[in-house]
Amino acid sequence: MMPGIFSEGFMSGLASLSSGAGILALLGVLCVWVWTLIILTAVALRDAARGTACTGAAAGQQDDGCPAPTAAGAAGLVAAHAVFCRGLRHGGLSLRLRRRIVRARMDMVLRQVTKNVGTILLLSSLAPLLGLLGTVEGMVGTFRALAEAGSADNAALTGGISKALVTTQGGLLVAIPSLLAGGILYRKSRKLRNALRSVSLRAAEASGRTAPACSGQGDIQ
Repeated sequence: MMPGIFSEGFMSGLASLSSGAGILALLGVLCVWVWTLIILTAVALRDAARGTACTGAAAGQQDDGCPAPTAAGAAGLVAAHAVFCRGLRHGGLSLRLRRRIVRARMDMVLRQVTKNVGTILLLSSLAPLLGLLGTVEGMVGTFRALAEAGSADNAALTGGISKALVTTQGGLLVAIPSLLAGGILYRKSRKLRNALRSVSLRAAEASGRTAPACSGQGDIQ
């Protein structure tokens, strides 16, 4: 009689673990979401790096393979920023005002290109917490089933805990590669910021006689 009661109680506990399927589904959606953002951000940073490297020609000369200022995407934003920088040299503005203008323009370009980096890091950090939530919920169901059965079975207990830990494993599988990719993208965004800062300062400090190239010198890898 007792084994039957225990079996029914433990099976009801395993049934309560079906709520962990909801956590796993949520982790799957989170994984698709974060990796979509990672791919889009990586493409944007690549285009921005290409645009920064292509704006090295002075006096408006540009290679055939370089993006136009009207081009879509991050490459067009950087090319338009380069044209904007060159235009400030002939505006007759004071050095301080030019610095403020190009700094505001640089911040706008960076926000457009790197706007998803913070979201990627946030979602990646959220994944293991969701997995832990599923594990806690599954273990609560397992211990409730053992309490209802009125008997402790080591095999059943360890089996229930192992099933509950699946969500934590899923959360870590989502979080670890996402955090690595997010860290790489953050490093690339810092390199892009340094390159655009160099562009902006050169444009702001250029005099009417000096016409330095409005471009970043460092390759963004």
